[in-house]
Amino acid sequence: MAPKLPIDPMNSKSHPRRGRRLLALSLLALPLFASCFSTDDRPEELSDKEKIGLYYERAMRYYGMRDLDRCQDQVQKGLAIDPENERFLLMLGRCHQTRGTLQDVLIAEQIFREHPAQKDYRVVQCLAGSLERKGVFFDEAATAVAAGDRFTEAADPQARALELEGDAKEAWSEAYETYVEALSLYTGSFETLNGLMRTSVYLGLFDESFEWSTKFLESLAASNELFQKNLKEAEMVGASIVDMEKTLLDNMDLETEIRLHRSELLYRDNKSREALLELNEILAKDETVSEVYARRGQILHNLGEYQRSTDSLERYMSLSEDPFEHPNVRQAFTLIELNKAALELARNSATK
Repeated sequence: MAPKLPIDPMNSKSHPRRGRRLLALSLLALPLFASCFSTDDRPEELSDKEKIGLYYERAMRYYGMRDLDRCQDQVQKGLAIDPENERFLLMLGRCHQTRGTLQDVLIAEQIFREHPAQKDYRVVQCLAGSLERKGVFFDEAATAVAAGDRFTEAADPQARALELEGDAKEAWSEAYETYVEALSLYTGSFETLNGLMRTSVYLGLFDESFEWSTKFLESLAASNELFQKNLKEAEMVGASIVDMEKTLLDNMDLETEIRLHRSELLYRDNKSREALLELNEILAKDETVSEVYARRGQILHNLGEYQRSTDSLERYMSLSEDPFEHPNVRQAFTLIELNKAALELARNSATK
């Protein structure tokens, strides 16, 4: 089965910018009104080139809104005119990939494999993403079959589960190689580096995942430096800086996720102090990320620093929006009680 990283404890969703990586386009669809042109006033028929441009513009708008059905409808209209149009084929694959069902992921994989622009990093990157997701489906099926939660016609369910595990690893191995190819075509792709971090973990290549995370941080730092420079230049001439500020905030979110991932890998490798340093790097830039305090609390508890652990866990609960019955909050209370008992035991031992 896919490896589970040890620090699962309190993956809070309370951070205000969490989940903003899928950005919607800030365009509003204009309402269409029935025209009342007379025969003489009817506008001229659009050319095929103009239609393709219109369909693509609408498709992009709908995709940004995650209205995938309307997006695909515009894509199909464009492909009816130009069946080999690379942009529409890429968008069609993305629609299926974004839907995320097994059938859609398999359709997306076929589209990207047959796409005419095999040297376009976006096509290669999307193919890698489809293969990665296919591996996840195989792995989930293997887990369900092995546990008896999923019916199989195989005479030996455990053997079938092992077969599905092998299919998952095969898909992830190809995904990893395909991500590497995509990175060779465009070295600065955040999505590709993120994919390499993930598939490395799926394959049990934890050291490689950490190395990819280092490259990701380097690429992110270069992006931030460029945007900071552009931001200063824009401020000097009074230009709009909203988009650049938004990108920098999004990059901060990305850095948070990368360092959380690095802390998990370090903790798994029994490098708790190094894991804490990664978490502290996050707090140095943003002291409001509740899950960082949760993870710090767990690590500090395991290190025997019970008071610091309690302080961190209480800070987590003051920031978290999880309800009381949420497993993360309940675990925090449990750790605080364990810390209290350990501190009390230490005080009693010192007085004897």
